[in-house]
Amino acid sequence: MKVKFIVIFITTIYLVVFTGCLKTPKKYQNHIEISEEQNSRIQTELYKAVEAIHDQTRGFSLVLKPREKPLQIEFVEIFLDSSLSKTTFIIIEEFEYQSRSVENDRLIYAPLAFYGVLDDNGWEIKMIKDLHLAYASSRDKAQKHIDLAYLTQIAYYKDVNGDFKYRYNLDDVRIFNGPLFQDL
Repeated sequence: MKVKFIVIFITTIYLVVFTGCLKTPKKYQNHIEISEEQNSRIQTELYKAVEAIHDQTRGFSLVLKPREKPLQIEFVEIFLDSSLSKTTFIIIEEFEYQSRSVENDRLIYAPLAFYGVLDDNGWEIKMIKDLHLAYASSRDKAQKHIDLAYLTQIAYYKDVNGDFKYRYNLDDVRIFNGPLFQDL
């Protein structure tokens, strides 16, 4: 019992102190200002790009078979480089959960992160599959996963060789010149 308390205490202290240190330093946080018109245009273009690759994301679901199209796609964050030609963005997809064991259907939420570049053919985007949460039971839980995984921890995610795979959080302006964009 005493050991369990000590482990819980140390874990709590670690999460409170250390995860605060993992956030992007203020001087590197992405604060690109764009007009409402530009924002609307970019969001529409990214929405079309997400829909175009949506079929590729099917099959990851253990809950929805086959994975249905989402009822709604909400853009939570869109981060752009200064030339507006590179992006990282986070969405929450809303689905209706249809269970054989539960009479009433309910909504579930899938937070997803993407990155991409703008070329002559439009946005070429890819989904970030690391740190992906399959589903959350509420929109608030999906937002908490986003804050923890994509805006705090992803910079410290290591590949099989032990190297930092992303090096920066998604809201860090340095990410556009980092390893994430080397494969686009």
